[in-house]
Amino acid sequence: MGKLFMAKDVEARLFNIDAATGDFVPTKFERPKPDKFFQDYPVIVTGVSSTTMTDVRHLVGSIHFWHPELKVRIYDIGALTERHRSEISLWEGVTLVNGLDALGFAVLDPDVTIGHGPIGKVQEDLRQYTEDITGGNLPPSAEAELKMLLLGGRLDMAPALVYHAVRQCGVAIYLDHTAHTRGWIDNVLKALMRDGEFFVQEETTQGGCNPVLQGYHNRSNLTESLLRRHLLCSLGGTCPTEELASLRADEKPSLQNWWGLRPDAIEGMKCHDAHKSKISTEESLRQLSEEGDQAAHVLVGVQYHCRLKRRAIPPEVIFESKLGSDGRSISHGFQRQAERNVIRIALGVPSATGGTQLTTPDLLPVLNVLLPSLLGTIDKNTDRFWYTLYLGYDLGDQMYDTEHKQKRLQKRMTTLVGEYPLEIKLLRFNVSLSTTYVWNGLLKKAMDEGADYFFACHDDTEFYPSQGSYWSDVMVASLRDNVLGQNFGVASPLDMRDPTVVTHAFVHRTHYDVFGELFPAQLSNWEHADWISRVYGYKNTFLHTGIQVYNTHRFTGRSMPCKTRKELVDHEVYMGADKIKMWALHNLGHFTTALHSDTTGIKS
Repeated sequence: MGKLFMAKDVEARLFNIDAATGDFVPTKFERPKPDKFFQDYPVIVTGVSSTTMTDVRHLVGSIHFWHPELKVRIYDIGALTERHRSEISLWEGVTLVNGLDALGFAVLDPDVTIGHGPIGKVQEDLRQYTEDITGGNLPPSAEAELKMLLLGGRLDMAPALVYHAVRQCGVAIYLDHTAHTRGWIDNVLKALMRDGEFFVQEETTQGGCNPVLQGYHNRSNLTESLLRRHLLCSLGGTCPTEELASLRADEKPSLQNWWGLRPDAIEGMKCHDAHKSKISTEESLRQLSEEGDQAAHVLVGVQYHCRLKRRAIPPEVIFESKLGSDGRSISHGFQRQAERNVIRIALGVPSATGGTQLTTPDLLPVLNVLLPSLLGTIDKNTDRFWYTLYLGYDLGDQMYDTEHKQKRLQKRMTTLVGEYPLEIKLLRFNVSLSTTYVWNGLLKKAMDEGADYFFACHDDTEFYPSQGSYWSDVMVASLRDNVLGQNFGVASPLDMRDPTVVTHAFVHRTHYDVFGELFPAQLSNWEHADWISRVYGYKNTFLHTGIQVYNTHRFTGRSMPCKTRKELVDHEVYMGADKIKMWALHNLGHFTTALHSDTTGIKS
């Protein structure tokens, strides 16, 4: 069993993956600071279409995990949906570029003469009938023709993407969508900045160069002697006879055969050892694993898509119930009338219908399970509590983001709520495929609107009636009366489906003051329950067995599946202890280890 690494090591990446066990282990030395070759970081370049989104998530997630400082340019070379573009817009350090820009750039470049094929014909017409084509703008007719060719899916766009990125950014590394980083790639970055180019051997055959990784610097002669020849050949232009000699008669010049000219065919050029580059494809790892490579066996199936870092973009409020004649929420009056001492409880509910067979909003679990059971467990006549249900969904959701279906949903919700002290807000998020992201966004929205407490629920949570007291009274009291710190900690009902962890976190806004979010953003959809169950320690975690809910799991698979990595949860718990300590010293004037989880087992 490998040693656990310190939480502070997560940010500095002071760990590696043990090839024998798959455990995260600390490294002896810090990652070297960028040296003189790192005047500028290369930009990572890849292409994406609607059919390759899964691979691109994996690629970008691996870069976020190992090299979050790197910038990524993703070129849309297929018919991306609105949901895909929305999802990519959230990824930190990523710019989505229209693939047509790269194609048009090549066509308009006076130093590039394609000469043959449909794209060559477009270029020839432009040069014949347009006086100046160096301004960077394609005429509408030419743009339409190129767009048809691009969306036809028959163009091998890799050289055009690299060429455009190198000209725009100075230095670029092309990674095919099937590739991903499996460690620090400082050696790759250093070699590229030093030599002006970078290529690696095939990982499985140890022979030839692997086309899924290519690095070019604008100052390198290879940008002219190799990349431009690849560009011409890939766009249907001239492929010199000597470049095609190694290809079969029926083999089309493409990425996989380097358009007939491999880098190591050029005098003085070589391809670096693939194992030292720490860039692989899932296919090559599987093949190596089958051949008995233990390190490859461990690395197969690592879920880097679960480590995507996302920008915090506020959701859009689509619908608010309980509006007064002045158009302002009724809860606004409670917020302004402090003398009434109304406690505002926000319920945050992520919901999605992708991957389900739902055809009508009448079948939504939020209408058939959550709302009816919730209303049956709150006091209709109370003047002590005001409840706001924040329901967050993704842009383009087949149910929530279809106008006529949402109108039906709003009507049903309003009818159900009636005169209960509850308002409902529907909020549309950019696509994240992450309940952690949506819950964090809902918490921030609720805190910004003055909520006192936040209750993380599922859209298929069923509330069971409790005896004696309402759940709001019990859970508010447990936090308010905490002797170690008023309103400090987490309360939770007992989830009959999983009674060992906190699946429905109930926190005061103090939690937001301490952590700035409900759950650590890097934790996946299952890991956050482990974290919230541990971070406060047993003395500040109040699991109320007399208040029961049941997470019915009416639908599964609506978010990205991610395996729980205990090591990452451990270190978020450790980092959480540091945040609790800083908050306590500043707000309580003292600190005790009773305020957080026991972290002695995490230190190594």
